[in-house]
Amino acid sequence: MAVAASGTLSLSFQNLENLVANCATFQTWCGAGSAAEAKANIHYRAVVDPASNRPLCVIIPNHWRALKVAETTFSPDHQWTLLFEANVPALYQSGHEDAFIVFCNYLGNIFEEMQTLAASGDYLPVSELTVIGDSVRRSVWEKDANDGDEDDAGDGDYYQGEISVVRRV
Repeated sequence: MAVAASGTLSLSFQNLENLVANCATFQTWCGAGSAAEAKANIHYRAVVDPASNRPLCVIIPNHWRALKVAETTFSPDHQWTLLFEANVPALYQSGHEDAFIVFCNYLGNIFEEMQTLAASGDYLPVSELTVIGDSVRRSVWEKDANDGDEDDAGDGDYYQGEISVVRRV
């Protein structure tokens, strides 16, 4: 039985999930025929087996606060990171440039669609979207020496990129 979202924190997660799931590019990327199917590739805070669940999006909360805007009125200020991951297609595993462009095409289109959908008023009221840094390729042969994760071999060959989402009302 699914637990119903209620309250500002859980409803915000659900509304952000709806925003991503309704992006046509995310649905295509996941091989989903609908937003409901695409939600199987969206996770809150963590993924049990990322290698077999890619492409995916993990919704990670960064901060939640209420800013006082009048004597008795507060305004929510929430920020999330959307972590996107996708396995590198076999066709592009021997090189970087094409694999990078394929991933950036998907991430960039999702970024643009989120802007359009968020402006429609039917989704989470987003104040700011930012693609954070550069998309990073993670693989057995290109291990991130700074992450201390010795189990990278099981993670596969994949790209990872982040979009920051801010809601200020």
